Amino acid sequence: MRSEGDTESGHAELHLGPSVDAAWENVILPWFKSVALAGSLTERPTLVVVPYQSRAQFFRYLLVQEKIPLLGVEFVTPPQLREFLLRSSGVKIPLREHLRLLLSIAAEQSIQKAAVDETAQSVIAARAVLREPDHLLRTIDELNAAGWAFGTTGPEAFREVVARFDSLVAQCGFTSIQAADRMAVERAGHGELIFENLLIAGFDGAHWPLWPLLGATAKFAAAATVVLTDPRDEARDLDECWIGSWEQIFGAARPVHPSTRPSPPPPRKSANRSSVEKPQLELFSEESAPPARLHFLVGQEITEQARAVAGLILKFLAEPGGRRIGVLFPAPGALSRSVAALLHRLGLPHFDSIGHLIAPTLEDVAWLAWLDLQENNRLKPLLHFLSTLDDKAGFLGEMTVPRIEDVLGRAYSQILIDDIGVLREFCAHHSEVKDAEAVADCMEAITFLPATATMRAFTDQTRKILDQLGWNNRKGELERLAREWIEQIQYPVSRATFLRWLGEILGKPTRSRDAVGDHPYSRIQLLLLTEAEGQSWSHLILAGLNEGAWSPANDESDFVRDEEVDALNRLIKTLNRTVTRRGRHGEGQWSVQEGKTLCLGAGERRQLARRQMANLMESAETTIAMTAALFTESVPRRIANPSEFFTRLYFNLHGSALSQTTLEALQAQTKRWLDE
Repeated sequence: MRSEGDTESGHAELHLGPSVDAAWENVILPWFKSVALAGSLTERPTLVVVPYQSRAQFFRYLLVQEKIPLLGVEFVTPPQLREFLLRSSGVKIPLREHLRLLLSIAAEQSIQKAAVDETAQSVIAARAVLREPDHLLRTIDELNAAGWAFGTTGPEAFREVVARFDSLVAQCGFTSIQAADRMAVERAGHGELIFENLLIAGFDGAHWPLWPLLGATAKFAAAATVVLTDPRDEARDLDECWIGSWEQIFGAARPVHPSTRPSPPPPRKSANRSSVEKPQLELFSEESAPPARLHFLVGQEITEQARAVAGLILKFLAEPGGRRIGVLFPAPGALSRSVAALLHRLGLPHFDSIGHLIAPTLEDVAWLAWLDLQENNRLKPLLHFLSTLDDKAGFLGEMTVPRIEDVLGRAYSQILIDDIGVLREFCAHHSEVKDAEAVADCMEAITFLPATATMRAFTDQTRKILDQLGWNNRKGELERLAREWIEQIQYPVSRATFLRWLGEILGKPTRSRDAVGDHPYSRIQLLLLTEAEGQSWSHLILAGLNEGAWSPANDESDFVRDEEVDALNRLIKTLNRTVTRRGRHGEGQWSVQEGKTLCLGAGERRQLARRQMANLMESAETTIAMTAALFTESVPRRIANPSEFFTRLYFNLHGSALSQTTLEALQAQTKRWLDE
């Protein structure tokens, strides 16, 4: 498989297999057996790199069944791996919230500079970025991860904003994640060994932005094993190039023998069709078929859909083959929380890897009210803030909130202006209502941030306010997160931009899970759809498959024109063609140009989502159930459409379209089943 004179750079051994079961039996399990207890006997660590914590938990679940000890073996995800490699390098990787702030500041600067010509494309683009910086930030990340500079390849209207953004990032001493990964690549070229044994598993064409990091990590190991998966038609180009790029550096991959596990029972035959119930979709290859049983359940709304999911779990647990049940959700939300709450009420041990948001404390409510008051200096936000305050700062004095509300209400009825400054002056000098001057003194004690200021001025004044309110935890967190870099931004910043950043860094929601949902080795696993690929299940429940939920679109924005999005997608396809090369193993092997990766635009992500769904369908041994809601929160009075995947699969299995009448019938059938 290799011609004479070929030399391998690095120490990785590649394995290419057809399935998760085959890779586990022939490569991964023997690797774990060989390193068991060895990690504690070597100076260099033994590492297992997986894309998500759920994959590491799946490996641990299998290893517990095999009774294999793992003393000294550490499981890490890419963020943890990056932190490990950069621990002593002095590189400062900024938080995502900091990058959004710097991008917003860059947009403000572009708007101020071109205020004379407000119709220029660059100004329109800057205003869109100021309203929603995340969309452009994702585009910058995609191009940087692929090795391209936005200044030469990105949409021209946004280049000025991005140039200012890059300058701000450099001034603050930050290093982007993509630049840090390429620093690891340069470091790996010196032959340094950091790891003794290394296993990289679970990565494919969906992880192209991680290619520099993973390739460098493999070179840091004395002995590395990389497990790859055969590509399938849904995203063949992306996956074939992923495999070819590994082979370009580390040599040809060794084929993995098929699994020896008994295959699941064949699909049953339909009563009105002579052939096996096998949808002719790109979701299934010609050699594969869906499991024997598929259930379609439709709840009237989230509560009924959650009951249907819980009922399915009970049903699957009672079946003899209910070995491992996966409940997959498109995103965290009310549905996943409702299912977890029902399982908690039933007392069913499970593992909720999604978790739920912790209810806000009284201080959290007051914090949100303070942010609203700072952004809107109006009467209603002021009264709301005072009603949530425990008055540690002594704002109220002898006054009560109802009395303040009465005095200010009378003042507003006289002047019909709800601006706090105007109301304060009126109460102090013109109102004849009793206690008006005392109310004005209360309002005078509340400090408001200026309309514009430097970041240092904003943070200093905010720390004083937080100290005055007794919010010491938030004050300390602000000091920690703003240390060292805030002085570098000497430009005036708007109050709205500062408050958005402040709310993001000091108001991050915290997720938790119930005690009943904290059993990692439970038969019931609650996961996100994006994290469930590469695991085996006896039963699978795909919940919440309504239109727009899966696959979620990340190429839409309320503030970016469709023409710009289309132009970006065309650009990504052009860049991908430019960097693709024929590999050194000859015809049929494709790899990326050195220093580049493939960009994952909207079209590529849709292909990967279809491939992911196909793999999930084939990972279930016996039964798959799909649920949707008849009505959703976004369209409460109109029947909601199920996702395209739900609709097409139903049509291919039943030979009839999924009309509104059919949806109502499925919902009625689901309700009868729950009642029984």
